[in-house]
Amino acid sequence: MAADALTIETFTEYGIGMVFLLVRLYARLHIGGIRGLGLDDVFAVTGMIFWTMLTAIIYLLGIYGNNIGLDEQTAMLVPDSKMADMILGSKLAFMNWIWYICYIWCLKGVLLCLYWKLTQGTWHRHLVTAASAFCVITWFICLLTHICICRPVEHNWQIKPYPGGKSRQSSSPENPQLNKSDNCTLRGPLYIVIAVFNVMQVAPPEGPKSQNPILTQRQI
Repeated sequence: MAADALTIETFTEYGIGMVFLLVRLYARLHIGGIRGLGLDDVFAVTGMIFWTMLTAIIYLLGIYGNNIGLDEQTAMLVPDSKMADMILGSKLAFMNWIWYICYIWCLKGVLLCLYWKLTQGTWHRHLVTAASAFCVITWFICLLTHICICRPVEHNWQIKPYPGGKSRQSSSPENPQLNKSDNCTLRGPLYIVIAVFNVMQVAPPEGPKSQNPILTQRQI
């Protein structure tokens, strides 16, 4: 069976990204050994684990299917023979959001560790500390939004009856649009929360300006 475009794109991005992360890890081990590893390496390796699980589940979703994209009519057309697979796929899709959030915030942790090293001995380190606390808070908010946006939580992988609410017809009967309250499958507010907090990165603080060596020699 030929791979679809999403599978090709997913594994291509995964392969390229993992090459860079593995090269980084090898360089760190080659220079400082295991004892030379730091918190940024822990974040990097943890991010690699989350990314691997994320990629594997995306592939499995293409096999099992899930309730994303269904409505109250198409959900009832799902045959009973596929219910178990689609429920499993929907559970995997629910978990994949958690892996995705943790993966993105692990990369933020790597960046913050870099800023922590760059600001050693300067007052800018207080900004890095504040940014680190902010990242922990936003990570927790994104997880809570994902878990609490659809209650009870079992509705996240429910197939029949469709848990997302009724759809409203657009101007074309052949193009139904789902109700905006459909948070169990489309999860619109979660996209907004993650998008907003994900782009809130830390600007690299400006370190103390070093003296001009030529000027210093002239002064001497």
